[in-house]
Amino acid sequence: MNDDTIIDAVDYLENQEKLDYEAYKALPYKFDTCTFNVPEAKRQMIFSCMDCKVGICYSCSISCEHYNHEITEVGYKKNFACECGSLKHDQYTCSLFDKKHIDYDLDNLKGQNFNGEFCFCNNETPVDDDKMIQCTLGHSCNENWFHLSCLKLDNQGIVEDDFEEFICGDCVDLYKDVFDKIFEKYSEMAKLLLLQLITSQSGYESKPALLLKKTYSKFFQYILNAETQDQSPLLKTFLGKIAYHDLVSPYEFYEPPREEFQSRIKVDSTNYVADEDVYSKNETEIMRLAVEEKQLDVEKFNAFRDGLKSFLTGFAKSKDVVKKEDIELFFKNLKSQNLASTVNDDLGEFSNPESEQEELESD
Repeated sequence: MNDDTIIDAVDYLENQEKLDYEAYKALPYKFDTCTFNVPEAKRQMIFSCMDCKVGICYSCSISCEHYNHEITEVGYKKNFACECGSLKHDQYTCSLFDKKHIDYDLDNLKGQNFNGEFCFCNNETPVDDDKMIQCTLGHSCNENWFHLSCLKLDNQGIVEDDFEEFICGDCVDLYKDVFDKIFEKYSEMAKLLLLQLITSQSGYESKPALLLKKTYSKFFQYILNAETQDQSPLLKTFLGKIAYHDLVSPYEFYEPPREEFQSRIKVDSTNYVADEDVYSKNETEIMRLAVEEKQLDVEKFNAFRDGLKSFLTGFAKSKDVVKKEDIELFFKNLKSQNLASTVNDDLGEFSNPESEQEELESD
Protein backbone atom coordinates (compact mmCIF):
# COMPACT_ATOMS: atom_id res chain seq x y z
CA MET A 1 0.00 0.00 0.00
CA ASN A 2 1.26 3.46 -0.86
CA ASP A 3 2.25 5.28 2.33
CA ASP A 4 0.89 8.50 0.86
CA THR A 5 -2.63 7.14 1.19
CA ILE A 6 -2.32 6.51 4.93
CA ILE A 7 -4.02 9.22 6.98
CA ASP A 8 -4.57 10.20 10.56
CA ALA A 9 -8.26 9.49 11.02
CA VAL A 10 -8.98 12.19 13.58
CA ASP A 11 -7.13 14.81 11.57
CA TYR A 12 -9.08 13.71 8.52
CA LEU A 13 -12.42 14.23 10.25
CA GLU A 14 -11.40 17.60 11.60
CA ASN A 15 -10.11 18.75 8.21
CA GLN A 16 -13.31 17.60 6.53
CA GLU A 17 -15.26 19.51 9.17
CA LYS A 18 -13.33 22.68 8.31
CA LEU A 19 -13.94 22.19 4.60
CA ASP A 20 -17.63 21.57 5.20
CA TYR A 21 -17.89 24.73 7.26
CA GLU A 22 -16.10 26.80 4.63
CA ALA A 23 -18.58 25.51 2.04
CA TYR A 24 -21.43 26.30 4.40
CA LYS A 25 -20.21 29.87 4.86
CA ALA A 26 -20.07 30.28 1.08
CA LEU A 27 -23.62 28.96 0.64
CA PRO A 28 -25.32 29.43 4.03
CA TYR A 29 -28.89 29.77 2.76
CA LYS A 30 -31.47 27.29 1.59
CA PHE A 31 -31.89 27.30 -2.17
CA ASP A 32 -35.24 25.61 -2.62
CA THR A 33 -37.46 28.68 -3.18
CA CYS A 34 -37.40 31.20 -6.02
CA THR A 35 -38.02 34.74 -4.76
CA PHE A 36 -40.27 35.64 -7.69
CA ASN A 37 -43.33 35.21 -5.51
CA VAL A 38 -41.75 36.17 -2.16
CA PRO A 39 -43.15 39.57 -1.14
CA GLU A 40 -40.39 40.16 1.43
CA ALA A 41 -37.71 40.16 -1.27
CA LYS A 42 -37.90 43.88 -2.01
CA ARG A 43 -34.13 44.18 -1.82
CA GLN A 44 -32.34 40.95 -2.55
CA MET A 45 -29.06 39.54 -3.77
CA ILE A 46 -29.13 39.16 -7.56
CA PHE A 47 -26.85 37.23 -9.89
CA SER A 48 -26.37 37.75 -13.61
CA CYS A 49 -26.24 34.72 -15.90
CA MET A 50 -23.80 35.93 -18.53
CA ASP A 51 -24.78 33.14 -20.93
CA CYS A 52 -28.55 33.72 -20.81
CA LYS A 53 -28.49 37.48 -20.13
CA VAL A 54 -30.93 37.19 -17.22
CA GLY A 55 -30.89 38.34 -13.62
CA ILE A 56 -31.67 35.56 -11.16
CA CYS A 57 -32.09 35.11 -7.41
CA TYR A 58 -29.78 33.21 -5.08
CA SER A 59 -31.76 29.96 -5.21
CA CYS A 60 -32.07 29.87 -8.99
CA SER A 61 -28.35 30.51 -9.39
CA ILE A 62 -27.79 27.16 -7.65
CA SER A 63 -30.85 25.00 -8.30
CA CYS A 64 -31.79 25.85 -11.89
CA GLU A 65 -30.14 25.37 -15.28
CA HIS A 66 -27.96 28.43 -14.79
CA TYR A 67 -25.78 26.79 -12.15
CA ASN A 68 -23.26 25.55 -14.73
CA HIS A 69 -23.20 28.83 -16.67
CA GLU A 70 -21.02 31.87 -16.11
CA ILE A 71 -22.58 33.61 -13.10
CA THR A 72 -21.66 37.09 -11.84
CA GLU A 73 -22.81 38.43 -8.48
CA VAL A 74 -24.24 41.91 -8.95
CA GLY A 75 -25.12 42.58 -5.32
CA TYR A 76 -28.37 43.64 -3.72
CA LYS A 77 -30.94 45.18 -6.05
CA LYS A 78 -34.28 46.77 -5.20
CA ASN A 79 -37.58 45.78 -6.83
CA PHE A 80 -35.92 43.22 -9.09
CA ALA A 81 -37.98 40.16 -10.04
CA CYS A 82 -36.07 36.95 -10.69
CA GLU A 83 -36.04 36.34 -14.44
CA CYS A 84 -35.25 32.64 -14.33
CA GLY A 85 -37.80 30.81 -16.46
CA SER A 86 -39.48 33.87 -17.95
CA LEU A 87 -40.23 33.26 -21.62
CA LYS A 88 -39.50 36.88 -22.39
CA HIS A 89 -36.00 36.67 -20.96
CA ASP A 90 -34.96 33.06 -20.45
CA GLN A 91 -34.92 29.91 -22.57
CA TYR A 92 -35.08 27.62 -19.53
CA THR A 93 -37.88 26.69 -17.17
CA CYS A 94 -37.48 27.71 -13.54
CA SER A 95 -37.29 24.43 -11.62
CA LEU A 96 -38.40 26.14 -8.39
CA PHE A 97 -41.42 28.04 -9.71
CA ASP A 98 -42.65 26.60 -13.01
CA LYS A 99 -45.73 28.85 -13.15
CA LYS A 100 -43.35 31.68 -13.95
CA HIS A 101 -42.77 30.18 -17.39
CA ILE A 102 -45.27 32.49 -19.07
CA ASP A 103 -44.75 35.82 -20.77
CA TYR A 104 -44.38 38.00 -17.70
CA ASP A 105 -43.58 41.61 -18.47
CA LEU A 106 -40.67 42.08 -16.10
CA ASP A 107 -39.71 45.73 -15.94
CA ASN A 108 -36.33 45.10 -14.38
CA LEU A 109 -33.72 47.78 -14.79
CA LYS A 110 -30.22 46.54 -15.54
CA GLY A 111 -27.05 48.53 -15.51
CA GLN A 112 -23.49 47.67 -16.42
CA ASN A 113 -23.16 45.38 -13.40
CA PHE A 114 -25.09 42.73 -15.32
CA ASN A 115 -22.32 42.79 -17.94
CA GLY A 116 -19.67 42.31 -15.29
CA GLU A 117 -18.59 45.96 -15.20
CA PHE A 118 -18.55 48.24 -12.17
CA CYS A 119 -17.88 51.88 -11.28
CA PHE A 120 -17.37 54.79 -13.67
CA CYS A 121 -13.98 53.27 -14.52
CA ASN A 122 -15.94 50.39 -16.13
CA ASN A 123 -13.58 47.80 -14.71
CA GLU A 124 -14.54 44.37 -13.52
CA THR A 125 -14.80 43.41 -9.86
CA PRO A 126 -11.74 44.75 -8.03
CA VAL A 127 -9.08 42.78 -6.26
CA ASP A 128 -9.67 41.85 -2.65
CA ASP A 129 -7.94 44.90 -1.19
CA ASP A 130 -10.08 47.35 -3.18
CA LYS A 131 -13.43 47.78 -1.43
CA MET A 132 -16.61 48.82 -3.19
CA ILE A 133 -19.66 50.83 -2.20
CA GLN A 134 -23.09 50.81 -3.84
CA CYS A 135 -25.15 53.84 -4.75
CA THR A 136 -28.02 53.68 -2.28
CA LEU A 137 -30.34 55.73 -4.51
CA GLY A 138 -29.59 54.09 -7.84
CA HIS A 139 -32.28 55.73 -9.99
CA SER A 140 -29.86 56.81 -12.71
CA CYS A 141 -26.99 54.35 -12.27
CA ASN A 142 -29.15 51.27 -11.57
CA GLU A 143 -27.56 50.85 -8.16
CA ASN A 144 -24.05 50.69 -9.55
CA TRP A 145 -21.06 49.72 -7.44
CA PHE A 146 -18.02 51.99 -7.14
CA HIS A 147 -14.43 51.36 -6.10
CA LEU A 148 -13.54 53.34 -3.02
CA SER A 149 -10.14 53.92 -4.57
CA CYS A 150 -11.85 55.66 -7.51
CA LEU A 151 -13.65 58.06 -5.18
CA LYS A 152 -10.32 59.56 -4.09
CA LEU A 153 -11.48 60.00 -0.51
CA ASP A 154 -7.97 60.62 0.77
CA ASN A 155 -7.62 63.69 -1.43
CA GLN A 156 -10.39 65.41 0.52
CA GLY A 157 -9.49 64.16 3.97
CA ILE A 158 -12.37 61.68 4.19
CA VAL A 159 -12.15 58.24 5.79
CA GLU A 160 -14.65 55.37 5.69
CA ASP A 161 -15.85 56.01 9.23
CA ASP A 162 -17.08 59.46 8.16
CA PHE A 163 -20.04 58.10 6.19
CA GLU A 164 -22.45 55.18 5.89
CA GLU A 165 -23.97 55.37 2.41
CA PHE A 166 -23.21 56.91 -0.96
CA ILE A 167 -25.20 58.60 -3.75
CA CYS A 168 -23.33 58.68 -7.04
CA GLY A 169 -22.82 61.71 -9.25
CA ASP A 170 -25.32 60.56 -11.88
CA CYS A 171 -28.11 60.22 -9.32
CA VAL A 172 -27.27 63.56 -7.71
CA ASP A 173 -27.37 65.14 -11.16
CA LEU A 174 -30.73 63.49 -11.90
CA TYR A 175 -32.28 65.18 -8.86
CA LYS A 176 -30.10 68.29 -8.83
CA ASP A 177 -33.02 70.62 -8.00
CA VAL A 178 -33.98 68.44 -5.03
CA PHE A 179 -30.53 68.32 -3.47
CA ASP A 180 -29.91 72.00 -4.17
CA LYS A 181 -33.15 72.73 -2.30
CA ILE A 182 -32.10 70.58 0.63
CA PHE A 183 -28.78 72.39 0.98
CA GLU A 184 -30.47 75.75 0.58
CA LYS A 185 -33.32 75.18 3.03
CA TYR A 186 -31.65 72.91 5.59
CA SER A 187 -28.12 74.26 5.52
CA GLU A 188 -27.86 74.13 9.30
CA MET A 189 -28.35 70.36 9.10
CA ALA A 190 -26.30 69.79 5.97
CA LYS A 191 -23.51 68.43 8.14
CA LEU A 192 -25.28 65.09 7.67
CA LEU A 193 -24.32 65.22 3.99
CA LEU A 194 -20.76 65.43 2.75
CA LEU A 195 -20.27 66.81 -0.73
CA GLN A 196 -17.73 64.80 -2.67
CA LEU A 197 -16.31 65.42 -6.12
CA ILE A 198 -16.04 62.30 -8.24
CA THR A 199 -13.45 62.50 -11.01
CA SER A 200 -13.91 60.47 -14.17
CA GLN A 201 -11.25 58.13 -15.47
CA SER A 202 -10.15 60.70 -18.03
CA GLY A 203 -9.62 63.31 -15.35
CA TYR A 204 -11.47 66.00 -17.32
CA GLU A 205 -14.96 65.47 -15.90
CA SER A 206 -16.20 65.72 -12.35
CA LYS A 207 -19.59 65.49 -10.70
CA PRO A 208 -20.77 66.23 -7.20
CA ALA A 209 -21.74 63.14 -5.22
CA LEU A 210 -23.04 62.69 -1.71
CA LEU A 211 -21.72 60.73 1.23
CA LEU A 212 -24.42 60.10 3.80
CA LYS A 213 -23.51 59.97 7.46
CA LYS A 214 -25.02 57.56 9.94
CA THR A 215 -28.69 58.16 10.82
CA TYR A 216 -29.16 59.82 7.42
CA SER A 217 -32.65 58.30 7.18
CA LYS A 218 -33.72 60.26 10.28
CA PHE A 219 -32.45 63.43 8.61
CA PHE A 220 -34.55 62.80 5.50
CA GLN A 221 -37.54 61.83 7.65
CA TYR A 222 -37.25 65.17 9.45
CA ILE A 223 -37.24 67.01 6.11
CA LEU A 224 -40.24 65.01 4.88
CA ASN A 225 -42.24 65.85 8.00
CA ALA A 226 -41.35 69.52 7.71
CA GLU A 227 -42.18 69.67 4.00
CA THR A 228 -45.51 67.92 4.52
CA GLN A 229 -46.55 70.64 6.94
CA ASP A 230 -45.33 73.40 4.60
CA GLN A 231 -47.03 71.77 1.60
CA SER A 232 -43.87 72.09 -0.49
CA PRO A 233 -44.34 69.77 -3.49
CA LEU A 234 -40.72 69.28 -4.61
CA LEU A 235 -39.17 67.71 -1.51
CA LYS A 236 -42.43 66.17 -0.32
CA THR A 237 -42.88 64.28 -3.58
CA PHE A 238 -39.25 63.22 -3.78
CA LEU A 239 -38.90 61.98 -0.19
CA GLY A 240 -42.50 60.86 0.25
CA LYS A 241 -42.83 58.87 -2.97
CA ILE A 242 -39.90 58.77 -5.38
CA ALA A 243 -37.09 57.98 -2.94
CA TYR A 244 -39.03 56.98 0.18
CA HIS A 245 -37.72 53.39 0.24
CA ASP A 246 -34.25 54.54 -0.73
CA LEU A 247 -33.57 57.32 1.77
CA VAL A 248 -36.37 57.69 4.34
CA SER A 249 -37.37 54.10 5.08
CA PRO A 250 -34.96 51.88 3.14
CA TYR A 251 -36.01 48.35 2.23
CA GLU A 252 -34.58 45.64 4.45
CA PHE A 253 -31.92 43.41 2.92
CA TYR A 254 -33.70 40.12 2.23
CA GLU A 255 -31.93 36.90 3.06
CA PRO A 256 -33.33 33.42 2.30
CA PRO A 257 -33.83 31.07 5.25
CA ARG A 258 -30.52 29.78 6.54
CA GLU A 259 -29.43 26.18 6.36
CA GLU A 260 -28.42 24.49 9.59
CA PHE A 261 -24.81 23.43 9.48
CA GLN A 262 -24.60 19.64 9.51
CA SER A 263 -21.53 18.59 11.44
CA ARG A 264 -19.69 15.39 10.62
CA ILE A 265 -18.38 15.05 14.16
CA LYS A 266 -21.29 16.22 16.29
CA VAL A 267 -24.52 14.50 17.25
CA ASP A 268 -26.90 16.16 19.70
CA SER A 269 -24.21 18.74 20.58
CA THR A 270 -21.68 16.01 21.41
CA ASN A 271 -18.39 16.57 19.60
CA TYR A 272 -16.91 13.12 19.09
CA VAL A 273 -13.45 14.40 18.21
CA ALA A 274 -12.86 17.58 20.19
CA ASP A 275 -14.96 17.28 23.36
CA GLU A 276 -13.35 15.82 26.46
CA ASP A 277 -15.98 13.18 27.06
CA VAL A 278 -16.19 9.43 26.90
CA TYR A 279 -17.39 9.38 23.29
CA SER A 280 -14.55 11.55 22.12
CA LYS A 281 -11.96 9.44 23.89
CA ASN A 282 -13.36 6.19 22.57
CA GLU A 283 -13.68 7.49 19.05
CA THR A 284 -10.10 8.74 19.15
CA GLU A 285 -8.99 5.30 20.27
CA ILE A 286 -11.00 3.60 17.55
CA MET A 287 -9.58 5.92 14.93
CA ARG A 288 -6.03 5.34 16.17
CA LEU A 289 -6.45 1.57 16.00
CA ALA A 290 -8.06 1.87 12.60
CA VAL A 291 -5.01 3.60 11.21
CA GLU A 292 -2.35 1.58 13.03
CA GLU A 293 -3.87 -1.87 12.76
CA LYS A 294 -6.04 -1.59 9.68
CA GLN A 295 -3.88 0.81 7.67
CA LEU A 296 -6.95 2.43 6.12
CA ASP A 297 -6.40 4.45 2.98
CA VAL A 298 -8.43 7.47 1.92
CA GLU A 299 -10.90 5.59 -0.25
CA LYS A 300 -11.73 3.00 2.37
CA PHE A 301 -11.82 5.51 5.16
CA ASN A 302 -15.01 7.15 3.86
CA ALA A 303 -16.88 3.88 4.33
CA PHE A 304 -15.22 3.25 7.68
CA ARG A 305 -16.10 6.76 8.89
CA ASP A 306 -19.79 6.33 8.09
CA GLY A 307 -19.93 3.04 9.95
CA LEU A 308 -18.11 4.46 12.95
CA LYS A 309 -20.40 7.47 13.09
CA SER A 310 -23.43 5.20 13.04
CA PHE A 311 -21.84 3.03 15.72
CA LEU A 312 -21.19 5.93 18.12
CA THR A 313 -24.43 7.74 17.39
CA GLY A 314 -26.39 4.84 18.84
CA PHE A 315 -24.55 5.16 22.13
CA ALA A 316 -24.92 8.93 22.21
CA LYS A 317 -28.66 8.86 21.67
CA SER A 318 -29.21 6.19 24.30
CA LYS A 319 -26.83 7.98 26.72
CA ASP A 320 -24.84 4.75 27.14
CA VAL A 321 -21.11 4.66 27.82
CA VAL A 322 -18.87 3.18 25.14
CA LYS A 323 -16.92 0.42 26.87
CA LYS A 324 -13.73 -1.35 25.92
CA GLU A 325 -15.77 -4.42 25.03
CA ASP A 326 -17.78 -2.37 22.54
CA ILE A 327 -14.63 -1.23 20.77
CA GLU A 328 -13.32 -4.80 20.67
CA LEU A 329 -16.62 -5.95 19.20
CA PHE A 330 -16.43 -3.21 16.60
CA PHE A 331 -13.07 -4.51 15.36
CA LYS A 332 -14.08 -8.13 15.75
CA ASN A 333 -16.76 -7.59 13.16
CA LEU A 334 -14.38 -5.66 10.93
CA LYS A 335 -11.85 -8.49 11.01
CA SER A 336 -14.45 -11.00 9.94
CA GLN A 337 -15.36 -9.03 6.85
CA ASN A 338 -13.64 -7.74 3.74
CA LEU A 339 -13.45 -4.03 4.56
CA ALA A 340 -12.90 -2.94 0.99
CA SER A 341 -16.15 -4.35 -0.33
CA THR A 342 -18.57 -4.85 2.53
CA VAL A 343 -17.84 -2.32 5.25
CA ASN A 344 -20.88 -0.18 4.42
CA ASP A 345 -23.27 -3.05 4.86
CA ASP A 346 -21.63 -4.59 7.91
CA LEU A 347 -21.17 -1.47 9.99
CA GLY A 348 -24.86 -0.65 9.82
CA GLU A 349 -25.63 -3.17 12.55
CA PHE A 350 -23.66 -1.13 15.08
CA SER A 351 -26.26 1.63 15.22
CA ASN A 352 -28.04 -0.07 18.12
CA PRO A 353 -25.93 -0.44 21.30
CA GLU A 354 -28.46 -2.81 22.85
CA SER A 355 -27.94 -5.43 20.14
CA GLU A 356 -24.17 -5.24 20.62
CA GLN A 357 -24.52 -5.66 24.38
CA GLU A 358 -26.68 -8.75 23.87
CA GLU A 359 -24.02 -10.25 21.60
CA LEU A 360 -21.31 -9.55 24.16
CA GLU A 361 -23.31 -11.29 26.87
CA SER A 362 -23.90 -14.32 24.67
CA ASP A 363 -20.15 -14.74 23.87
